[in-house]
Amino acid sequence: MSDHECCGGVSATTLAPEGSAVAPKGIDVVAVIDRAPIGRIHLLVLSICFVAALFDGFDLQAIAFTGPVIAQQWQIDPPALGVLFSAALVGMTMGALGIGLVGDHFGRKAALGLSVALFGVFTLAAAGATSYAELLVYRFLTGLGVGGAIPSVTTLAAEYAPARLRVMLIAVVSIGIPLGGVCGGVLAAQTIPIWGWESVFYVGGISPLLLLPVIGKMLPESLHFLVTKGGEKAKATVARLLSRIDPSGRYSERDCFVVPEVGRHGLALTHLFDRGLARNTLVLWLAFFANLLAMYFLMTWLPALLVGEGLVISKAINMSTLFSLGGAVGALVLAHLMGRYGSRRMLTWFFAIAALLCVVIIRLVGPSPLFLMGIIFSSGLLTISAQVGLNAMAAGIYPVSVRATGVGWALGIGRVGAITGPLIGGVLASLQLELQDYFLFFGLVLLLAAVGVALTRYTDPS
Repeated sequence: MSDHECCGGVSATTLAPEGSAVAPKGIDVVAVIDRAPIGRIHLLVLSICFVAALFDGFDLQAIAFTGPVIAQQWQIDPPALGVLFSAALVGMTMGALGIGLVGDHFGRKAALGLSVALFGVFTLAAAGATSYAELLVYRFLTGLGVGGAIPSVTTLAAEYAPARLRVMLIAVVSIGIPLGGVCGGVLAAQTIPIWGWESVFYVGGISPLLLLPVIGKMLPESLHFLVTKGGEKAKATVARLLSRIDPSGRYSERDCFVVPEVGRHGLALTHLFDRGLARNTLVLWLAFFANLLAMYFLMTWLPALLVGEGLVISKAINMSTLFSLGGAVGALVLAHLMGRYGSRRMLTWFFAIAALLCVVIIRLVGPSPLFLMGIIFSSGLLTISAQVGLNAMAAGIYPVSVRATGVGWALGIGRVGAITGPLIGGVLASLQLELQDYFLFFGLVLLLAAVGVALTRYTDPS
């Protein structure tokens, strides 16, 4: 597309410093972002997205830390507790779709604000729940916001990050989610014995609501959205934001701003099986399903399982936070290793080592407290980080024309696994198995993820 065409065929002029008329410049917004150094606007976007992700992770995992106490007080059996754990995950699936549409029509900033408001309000409401059914509804509604926030923060981070740093900066934002779980666990261990399980939901509800004014006042809108959907009225905002990103450039609302063509949403599912993509699509779905099933199985059930082993609730919660802490560390480690050694190789190794730890080593050594802490930390390091890597790998597997559909379907299949994991946990918990048996199940599922990644035909872009 020429500069003249992208300006709608209307001849426009702007004044050069000497006052002579020149044609409007054609500005590739993505190219400007890619060549610009990291500045204050990047740090602002990343900081707000990171804090939103932190609160998102806190509210998502709040039920895992409070669940054992609620189950004891309300006499909830393990299968019903599994349903309660899965309620937010069902909401996440619907929220990602529904709030994604809000982002497409009204902007990423609006989508993030709506998401934070939803999971803040309904986490706060959960503190006042007086019955299982009421809490189940509040957790589902919390999940709507949680599900919308995750794609909103990653999209904003990706669209403002230079290409050379994109994977690392997305990883930095993404570790806010497991770190939120760590913060939630530390808080829950201290407050539940004193003020009860409701205290966790009070903090988890009020904190995101305090972030809303910051999002409304300080967070800039996605440049991609402004260029593609903002129309002529958004040109002044685009020029102002680009001037903050690249102070050496001279940008005006009279310039013609463009972004490269990207993959389209809503293509037929059959496109993911054309042109030799069938094998990659199927094994990628296997990896997404298996990893998210295993990850959410442990993420939600660990505190309850450890209480069942005889640990007091505060110690069980503190030990469980090691899973999320490992994930936060692992995301940065894997981002570096994938850049150096390749996605497929490193993801296969991460999944295989996690399976080995859970299937073989824990059965040989036994669940001694110190060793169990190492297993929990390592499991989180290997699986939570691997999900960040899978997301990046999925984007690279598909050509641009079907990329959005391919990644969307992989995430959708993965969310089915995420919902299934806590439900299976409830069934297994009702059987009163040994702790090693839960890890055996966890490890065998991760072995499927390793097989799925190993069978992909994928070469990292150079």
